[in-house]
Amino acid sequence: MKDKILIIGSSGYLGTNLIKRLNVKKKIICYDRKKHRFSKNEKNKIFKEYVANLSNKKRLNDALKKTRVIFFRAGILGGPKSVHITESKRYIKENVEKLISFLEIIKKHNIKKIIYDSSFQIFDKENNINKEIQTFNYYGLSKLTSEKILKNWCKENDVNLFIFRYPRIVCENSKNFLSNMILSALNYSKINLEKAFQKFRLVHIDDVLNANIEAIRSKKKGIHVLNISIKKEYSLYDISKIIQSQLKSKIKIEKIKKDSNPFEPN
Repeated sequence: MKDKILIIGSSGYLGTNLIKRLNVKKKIICYDRKKHRFSKNEKNKIFKEYVANLSNKKRLNDALKKTRVIFFRAGILGGPKSVHITESKRYIKENVEKLISFLEIIKKHNIKKIIYDSSFQIFDKENNINKEIQTFNYYGLSKLTSEKILKNWCKENDVNLFIFRYPRIVCENSKNFLSNMILSALNYSKINLEKAFQKFRLVHIDDVLNANIEAIRSKKKGIHVLNISIKKEYSLYDISKIIQSQLKSKIKIEKIKKDSNPFEPN
């Protein structure tokens, strides 16, 4: 890892976990609108931290002068509202238009590689990886559009590109729908489910970080799009049965009808 690594969106979930995992000294440049509290060990890895918006061209240009490798983790995530057309403008503005503005700025810098976070929500409910892509929601549409823009831009400017498509990322040390299901089983001996048989994919944070680090080290040229996920799809009911089996106790699994569900993996 000879080049310094610029992480756009360094205070987010993936950004902070990548900083923890990277074994480097004074190589990481953090760029985020939020200031992050780093541990003593993490501070030794950081070359410089910029607390600024992407619209701050002066600071962004300064950060770009010092790097050849960029992680682009800026933007907004999907959620229940992302299926509504009224939210489409917000996703296009935050995930597409800001990326375009960013690419216009970095064109004058000697960038060798971009690593971009995409999403499995670019696929519809059937996860049709081998068919024409129909997006799951407007968040997915914004990520698919961003992928296409990045591919064209990197090809035109001879920049190597790694696009990683992630499904729901799980981790033992963070609060998520999976940990909530386990806590409900432990504390109340029951798991309440809505949309119990809707299937989706998962990936562990370790697999995500390993892929990220390999992308940094990789000497491959060109454009690479990778689906980072376990092959099998699971429903919430499948996961509930696994939890029941692992705890080796009687867990009541109830299918309920509600407008919202704390275990819904949106």
